[in-house]
Amino acid sequence: MTDESHARHRPSTDRDPAQAAPRTSFGQPYPEHDILAVVEDRPAGEQVLRSLRHAGVPEGDMDLVEPAWLLEAGRAFEERRGVLQRLAALLAAQEGSYAAEYEEEARDGHPVLVVHAGDRAGVDRIRGVLKGHGARRIRYYGHFTIEDL
Repeated sequence: MTDESHARHRPSTDRDPAQAAPRTSFGQPYPEHDILAVVEDRPAGEQVLRSLRHAGVPEGDMDLVEPAWLLEAGRAFEERRGVLQRLAALLAAQEGSYAAEYEEEARDGHPVLVVHAGDRAGVDRIRGVLKGHGARRIRYYGHFTIEDL
């Protein structure tokens, strides 16, 4: 893991999603150094979390985000964006399309896992666990790139 843990930038999913302030890049949510993945349901997500802990991922470096929370946080984020952020978001079309995919999955009732990966070894270890549990839309948000895993 890196010196900057997920806990330093994670939105608190146990409080009002309207208060969440995700990290952004070009006006889009951008969870740098994190992996996002979709799981079928909460029990599947909890099983993945157990497997990730067993693989050495610290408890504070992962979240299982409920669909309703994710959708409400996205709605609140859109309402807070100013004109310049909206214009910048047009430049970040790829990030916007990925965010829309995660929102679509949430509307269909699927939770999203957010796991802080840190270094390349962490990315590889986490990817293996996620794929082994059938997670989908697995993406690593690097410093300036988004990598499909």
